[in-house]
Amino acid sequence: MTKKQTYKHTEIGAVPAGWKMKKLGEVCGKITTGKLDANAMVEDGDYRFYTCARDYYFIDKYAFDNEALLISGNGENVGYVHYYKGKFNAYQRTYVLTAFTENIHFIKFYLDSFLAQRIDAEVNLGNTPYIKMGTLTEMQLIIPSSETEQSRIASVLSDTDTLITALDKLIEKKKKIKEGAMVALLTPKKKDEWKEVSLGEACDILNNLRVPVAEARREKGSVPYYGANGIQDYVKGFTHDGEFVLIAEDGANDLANYPVQYTTGRIWVNNHAHILKGKEKEVDTLFLSYLLKKFDFQSALVGGTRAKLNKGVLEKLEIRIPTSIVYQTKIANILSSMDVEISALEQKREKYRQIKSGMMQQLLNGQIRLN
Repeated sequence: MTKKQTYKHTEIGAVPAGWKMKKLGEVCGKITTGKLDANAMVEDGDYRFYTCARDYYFIDKYAFDNEALLISGNGENVGYVHYYKGKFNAYQRTYVLTAFTENIHFIKFYLDSFLAQRIDAEVNLGNTPYIKMGTLTEMQLIIPSSETEQSRIASVLSDTDTLITALDKLIEKKKKIKEGAMVALLTPKKKDEWKEVSLGEACDILNNLRVPVAEARREKGSVPYYGANGIQDYVKGFTHDGEFVLIAEDGANDLANYPVQYTTGRIWVNNHAHILKGKEKEVDTLFLSYLLKKFDFQSALVGGTRAKLNKGVLEKLEIRIPTSIVYQTKIANILSSMDVEISALEQKREKYRQIKSGMMQQLLNGQIRLN
């Protein structure tokens, strides 16, 4: 890689010397759309079916047999770009671009980087974003004159995508392994080694220090501020200091899978979350957090416009725990080490994503040249 300092000034700004400006309609021989409804997919189809979703589906007949870019024309994924080569079919609001005169993979990365900006610029306030044919045909591109340089840029970015995809798969695999471990480790085995207790017997519920949302006087700081849906802010001061399990009391986003969080250190909790701490020699607090993440709270909720999990009900909920707190701690440590590994992989993936984003900007505007 070498830095390229020579630019030419154009109506769209500075362009690397030796690069050419072309509209997408000039480098793409054909732009059309699919003809089918979005629900045309079949479960056991032989061909890919592209809609405006990020995933593809399947169908039993094909309408295209090309190397193509497929662009979501509307919906929440508007502007998302797929690449595919082979037989496929498409939804009527999915654009199909074929017959490129420039490197198709370079064009895909260019669209990945800049198409969203063009769509946003065309959206009127209050309108749902969608793509018109002219949005694509008139989109201005800057392209290396050398097909070799186009190919090298695409290759570098594709290699980074491959690393990110591999990490995606590894993270999902690790999460499934952890889910299996949770089922195995948190399911009672021998009856005499597990006991049934209420949460009130196993825990202290430290709600007395919570601060009502309306009375909270918060300044920005480094202490996590918790509510029904987890960390909402970072503030100065604290209401609790120690090792706790936090459970939403009301207003949670997903009542069928109630939010349960483990935390250590100083925290500020408002009156929409319960604060549980395992009683000494009774239950390991970290173990309790994993156990409650698998607990079905739905039957304990009080109805109304905001479903609520009252403290009185919470105290009476029955759980099964190992009689040995040493065994509880071992289980917690096993699951915690899995979480640490998954978190490290997620951080690594995020690092690669940031690297790719930075490289895309520099490679696609010619700041870095691949000679």
